[in-house]
Amino acid sequence: MTHSGAKISINYWLILGTFLGAFVLGSAFAEASSDTAQITERYAQIHNNWSDDLGRKMPLEKLLQVAENYRDANPSSASAWIVVARVRFAYANTQGIVTGMRLMKSARDDLERSLELDAQAESGLGQALLGYLYMGTPPWPIGYRDTKKGADYLAAAYRLNPAGMEVNYYYGSYYGSTKRYEQALIHIEQSRQAAYKNADSPELRQFYLLAIDELQRKVVSEME
Repeated sequence: MTHSGAKISINYWLILGTFLGAFVLGSAFAEASSDTAQITERYAQIHNNWSDDLGRKMPLEKLLQVAENYRDANPSSASAWIVVARVRFAYANTQGIVTGMRLMKSARDDLERSLELDAQAESGLGQALLGYLYMGTPPWPIGYRDTKKGADYLAAAYRLNPAGMEVNYYYGSYYGSTKRYEQALIHIEQSRQAAYKNADSPELRQFYLLAIDELQRKVVSEME
């Protein structure tokens, strides 16, 4: 997806659906939330309710503060660092190139810290997100793209959680970006099946089912 003006340009395949939205966070519930699953659901609602960066900017900024407060209260929790990175990466996409890349570098650092604490946290989600970042951000000197690192992190995440919704989505995106379309479709279908089973996270499931369909259409179009 390429953003207009000073927005950050990131590989279509690897940016599609990373930032999984939240509803406006002015409520007491959001401010009081100390559960990474609740933060993630709020994060998912943003993209389910706003279709543009302008609409997402303020609720993501508020959510990032919630996530950072939770991380600060739980600095030894790998999951806390992962959820901060997820929201920070989403918020970065609402910013201009300079601020956005600074935030993306911070998201990378958050994820690397999560791996130091527990590389298996959230069933390998930290490694999947880190691989996604390394594959999708711009190359040096603007960003820090490293396709080998990205592929290695994605493979490690898949070994930990081969049935995971997000892991398979990111892996499908990776295979699509490298024109290995049949492998991409396999992981897309695995991601879809996992999404259907994800009754505990309805907002996240809703976002992924839409993103999965879009990714599949893109793969099929490229195959023709």
